[in-house]
Amino acid sequence: SKEAKRQHYLKLVDEYTDKAVELYESEHDDQTGKKAKGLRACCEDIMELCWKEEGIRIKLTRSSVHRRLNGIKSRTCSNAEKSLLTDGEADALIREAIANAAEGFPLS
Repeated sequence: SKEAKRQHYLKLVDEYTDKAVELYESEHDDQTGKKAKGLRACCEDIMELCWKEEGIRIKLTRSSVHRRLNGIKSRTCSNAEKSLLTDGEADALIREAIANAAEGFPLS
């Protein structure tokens, strides 16, 4: 479904944004004297890595990586922390609703 594809894409973007942050930090912690890559170059390298590993083109923005470097959490992570249910509880609730629907409950 479209929603499942969207969720998978957003999960990949979050994962590869973290990798871009790690790459940027490792470039700037390096003491070899060579010129470190900037945010945009790190984003481009990681987008290419995603294409090679996953076969999916993602778009990483310099500003997203910069916010993550400054300690700002991703929107999906922030929203997950606000949730009243854990992932396990949400999955159990969904399974129960599907089982009830399969039995014809609620009666309409």
